[in-house]
Amino acid sequence: MVEETLQRKKQQRRSSGEAAGTGEKNNGMEKGVLMKYFVNENCIGCGLCVETCPEVFAMTDEEVAKAQPCELEEEVDERAREAMEDCPVDAIENA
Repeated sequence: MVEETLQRKKQQRRSSGEAAGTGEKNNGMEKGVLMKYFVNENCIGCGLCVETCPEVFAMTDEEVAKAQPCELEEEVDERAREAMEDCPVDAIENA
C-alpha cells in the first residue's frame, strides 16, 4: 500500500510540475540551530525518510521519524527533498 501511494504521489508531482520548497528557517526545535526540515504529527513511522536520507532523518523511541540538524551538502539536501516528496502521509515539511 505504501509503495502504491509513493508511486501515485510521484506521478502527481511529475504531472503538475510541483517542486519542493527550499526555504530555511528556525523551527524552534533547538534554540540557535537552523534546520531545513521538520517531521510533523502526521508521521506513521514507516521509515522511508530514514532509508532515503539517514543524515537528516532518524527514528525516535516513539517509533516516529524526526529531522536532525546536519550539514546539508547538495547531495544530502537532494535526498532529504526526495524523502519529503515521497512521504506517504506528507509528514515532512520545510522548517
